[in-house]
Amino acid sequence: MTITIHNTTNLVDLETSTGHVPARVWEGQTASGIPVACFITRIAVRDGADISQFEHELTKTDPPTAPRRRQNNHAPRRTTATTPPENSASA
Repeated sequence: MTITIHNTTNLVDLETSTGHVPARVWEGQTASGIPVACFITRIAVRDGADISQFEHELTKTDPPTAPRRRQNNHAPRRTTATTPPENSASA
């Protein structure tokens, strides 16, 4: 499968079995046009590569699009994304 994605301004906190991991939402589509959302926690360039253009492009972000409903109930579920709590003190 081939996908083309672009980064957005949307940052989320992914809840995992070992804690929370920050991620940026990237959106795009498969080669056949199916819309996808990706939660990117890390991204790297191979050692020795000129990263100046990569770093420049990485700073460009677009606002996220409206969420799309999943039409295929048999598709695998993606990791639940939550936003960080504004006040984490317990009452």
